Amino acid sequence: MFHEFDLLVPAFTAKASSAVETAALTKGHVTAVEIMFPRGCAGQVFVVVERGESQLWPSNPDGAHKGDGVVLRWDEDYPLPDEPLTLTLRGWAPAARFDHTITFRFEMVPLDQAEAARALPGLVRRMAGALIGNR
Repeated sequence: MFHEFDLLVPAFTAKASSAVETAALTKGHVTAVEIMFPRGCAGQVFVVVERGESQLWPSNPDGAHKGDGVVLRWDEDYPLPDEPLTLTLRGWAPAARFDHTITFRFEMVPLDQAEAARALPGLVRRMAGALIGNR
C-alpha cells in the first residue's frame, strides 16, 4: 500500500518557522520512501521527515533533503508497529521566491508480511545448508 502527502512550503519560510504536515499512516512496515521536488525548487527547498522528536530522514540530524525536478527514492526498513502512527513532514525555503509543493510517498506492507519476508532468506539459507550437508 502507498500513502501520499503534499507539503506546501511557502516562499521565504525560515527553518525556525517551518511548514509542517502530519502524515497519518497505518500500522505496518515502511519499505520505501519517495520525495518529489518539482522543477523550480533549485535546491532552495529543504525537507525532513520526523517521528516524535527524532529526525528519521535524512539520517544525519543536521541534514535536509533538497532537489530540483527530481524524485528521491530509497528502499527502507522502518517498522511502525505502534502509536503514534504518524510522521511529521517539515520544510523550509528561506531563499525561495515562490511557493513549492513537495510530495512524499511511503510504501508500506503489513507487519506480518514484513516479518515473513525477513524470515524467508534465513529459512532458505538453512534449507540450502541442510541439503548440502546431507550429500
